[in-house]
Amino acid sequence: MKKYVVLFVFASLFFAAMGFAQDAAPAAKKDFVIGVEQIEYQPYYGLNPAKPEEYIGYAREFFDAFAKEKGYTFTYKMLPVKRLFAEFFDKQVDFKFPDNPGWSADERKDKTITYSESICDFTDGLMIHVDNKDVTADKLVEIGTVRGFTPFTYLDLMAKGLKCSEANTIGALMQQVESKRIDGAYGNIIVSQQAVKDSGLDAGKFMFAEQLPHHKDAYKLSTQMYPELVNEVNAWMVEKADFVKELRAKWGIKMHN
Repeated sequence: MKKYVVLFVFASLFFAAMGFAQDAAPAAKKDFVIGVEQIEYQPYYGLNPAKPEEYIGYAREFFDAFAKEKGYTFTYKMLPVKRLFAEFFDKQVDFKFPDNPGWSADERKDKTITYSESICDFTDGLMIHVDNKDVTADKLVEIGTVRGFTPFTYLDLMAKGLKCSEANTIGALMQQVESKRIDGAYGNIIVSQQAVKDSGLDAGKFMFAEQLPHHKDAYKLSTQMYPELVNEVNAWMVEKADFVKELRAKWGIKMHN
């Protein structure tokens, strides 16, 4: 009888250990969902004009290259900005890109989130009409940004009365800047410059207002569930530094250093 009891105990421990090992080893999982923004934000990321359900751009090529080498499969779930935050915080997607610890900071306080190193850097600021090249912050009346975005560097001015409108795309904002409906479009400067080009607007009418508040930071990959894979991405960027550098150059992505 004792023999059977011992065997039962060992069998129970074995299967329990196997179950624990599976839970503790996310590397065994090969298929993941990355939640991404459903907006046109080239050259970083966007939608294929001929196939709107297809995610394209620098980010797609970066993550596809990593996944191919490591034997993973990534599915890109495109969502409006605010809904993407909600699904990420509710763990309905495995990863979020882009992400940054400073975005929706209050909602992150009680969550354990792992962030990658910089997948790419960015500068957020105001694109203005060249006719207003000497404008100062205290003279701004209304700025615009993409729906769901927060112009962090202008929150103090907004608290003092600066208006901030929203549009669905950077291109629409740049048209408003051209017609002088708003004083400036807040967002990623490289994206804004690309939107001017793609919209067929006269690039000579726009400029980055470096004298006004702007913010430099990084777009990161984040997760609440698979920190080991984020660590793999970090190591891969070091191992494939030349490839990543070439990929950024291909898409016109500029790093701060």
